[in-house]
Amino acid sequence: MAGPAHHLDVLVAMEPSRTAEVITQLERLQADLKADLLAVQPDDLGARRARVALSVLRGVSQPTQIRGVVREVQTEVSAEERRLVRALRAVDFELRHLRSPEWKRAVSRLPRVVGLPRASKLLDPY
Repeated sequence: MAGPAHHLDVLVAMEPSRTAEVITQLERLQADLKADLLAVQPDDLGARRARVALSVLRGVSQPTQIRGVVREVQTEVSAEERRLVRALRAVDFELRHLRSPEWKRAVSRLPRVVGLPRASKLLDPY
């Protein structure tokens, strides 16, 4: 975890009594991000998915066209939409982390200390 979300983790570790407050604020942020994302997404998401699928199929069938396919797919999603989706993923990750049991949060801090970032993904199923 990097950036502002890491500061939330430190706050909760130092002040466990504020966990519920932090979760409430993150839920509000999550709702705002979802509303903003809906506002910038096109009305024809199905048509966009179809165009992306056709581009990907063209790239699979004609590997020499892959650069053009990547550009086509990238132009389907605006920079603002990508930014909002990244922010929403970060908030979702932090909410999952804060809602998880204390033992799991403690263990998930280990990879950051030890330097094994992939190890925390092994804990996700639990």
